[in-house]
Amino acid sequence: MQTTLIAGNIVGVAGLIIAGYYALRTVKMPGNLSAADPLHAALRRLRRCRRRTAVVMAVVAGLFLAGINLLHHSRLDGRTIYPAFALWSTVMILLVIMVVFALMDLRAVEQVRNELQTRLNQQFRETVIGPSPDDRSRA
Repeated sequence: MQTTLIAGNIVGVAGLIIAGYYALRTVKMPGNLSAADPLHAALRRLRRCRRRTAVVMAVVAGLFLAGINLLHHSRLDGRTIYPAFALWSTVMILLVIMVVFALMDLRAVEQVRNELQTRLNQQFRETVIGPSPDDRSRA
């Protein structure tokens, strides 16, 4: 039973370390973007989503540590079965929320990538092909 406790505590502490690293690793905002720029909004949305995910990861890791120690130090009789059930149910619900945040993160990354690809294609067209006829008529 000691190996289970040690392994559970190692996993919980590793989860806390990973959540801290994930929270500290931020998305860099370019200094030349205006607040009205769609890329600025997408990067801001990505940063918020990653911070929320890091908080949920830290809470899951902390509850995992508490759950492992609760299971080890109690006999799970009538007094402790309900708190243990509530704790592990909360961990499972938070894991589902983490999956939802991960999907939101993927969507935000896709928006940033599409915006950057659009800008790159536009720069390429202007550099290689030259300005479009619409741009010449405006000048």
